[in-house]
Amino acid sequence: MNPGRVKMSKIKLGMSIVLFCASSVSFAVQCYVTLVKAECWKNYQIDLNITQSDGKVVGKILIPKDKMWGRIDFPCDAGDVLASDVSFDPPIWVNQKGMRYKSNRFWNLPAADPVNGSIFTINMCFPGDFAKLPVSTDTNSSCDCSMEGIPPVKNLNIAK
Repeated sequence: MNPGRVKMSKIKLGMSIVLFCASSVSFAVQCYVTLVKAECWKNYQIDLNITQSDGKVVGKILIPKDKMWGRIDFPCDAGDVLASDVSFDPPIWVNQKGMRYKSNRFWNLPAADPVNGSIFTINMCFPGDFAKLPVSTDTNSSCDCSMEGIPPVKNLNIAK
C-alpha cells in the first residue's frame, strides 16, 4: 500500500471526526429562573425544583416566609426542556405535608445555538404556574404575582 495514501486517509479520518464532534457540540449558556410568590402566600415557605426532561434536578429555589421572590442560575443547553414542581410549608391540610405540585407547563429553550454570552430567563409565579394547588387561607391579600421591585437579570457574560 502507498504510504502517502495511508497518511492522507488518516488525515481525512481525523478531520471527519473533528468536524463530527464540532457539529454535535451543544453550547452551554446560563439559565436564570425567578420565582415570585403571590401576596396571599406570603406566610408560607415555598420550595421549587427545576428539572430537565429526564427528571434530573438542575436547580432549587427556597423562598422563606415573608420573602416574596427568589432566583437561581445554572448552566443549560440550547434545546433543553425544563419543568418544575413546588411544595409549601406549613401545609393547609395535614395530608398535604411534603406534597409536590407540578408546573402547568414545560419551558422549551430555543434549539438554535445561542450567541456567545447569551442567557435564558424564565419567570414563574406561585401559585399561578402550578397545578392542583389548594387555595391559600389568606383571603384578604392578592393572589396575583408582581414583578415590581424585582431586579432584572443582567447578562454578566457580555463585556461592556
